[in-house]
Amino acid sequence: MCSSVVERCPDKTEVLSPILSTRTEYSTDTLKNFTNMDDVKNQKPWWHDSLLSFFRISAWIVGPILVGLLLGDFLDTRLNTSPWIEVTLTGVLFIFSVYHMVKDGKKYEEEIEHIDHPEKFLDKN
Repeated sequence: MCSSVVERCPDKTEVLSPILSTRTEYSTDTLKNFTNMDDVKNQKPWWHDSLLSFFRISAWIVGPILVGLLLGDFLDTRLNTSPWIEVTLTGVLFIFSVYHMVKDGKKYEEEIEHIDHPEKFLDKN
C-alpha cells in the first residue's frame, strides 16, 4: 500500500501520488492505469445517462405543473376568480411540459442511437 506523500518531480513540481520510477518494477496493468488516468477520470458509470434523463423528464413533469398550481392559486385568491386562472394556467403549463418531455426524450433516443449505430451518423461526403 502506498502512502500519500509529496514527491518532487525532476522539473521541481510536487505531486501527491507516487511517481513512476525506472528503479521500480510495475506490471503492465499498473502502467496502463497510469497512462489512462485521464480516461478513467472522464469515464461515467453505465447508469449515469439514464438516471440523468429520468430526473430531467421528472423535472418536466413536476416543475411546470407545480408552478401552474401555485401561481394560479395565488392569482385566483388575489383577483377573486376562484378556479379559472389556476385551471387554465395549469393546463397551459401541462401542454408546455409534455412538449419538452417529448423533445428531451427524442434527444435522448438520438444519443442512444448514435452510441448503438455510429456508422449512421458519419459524414457521407
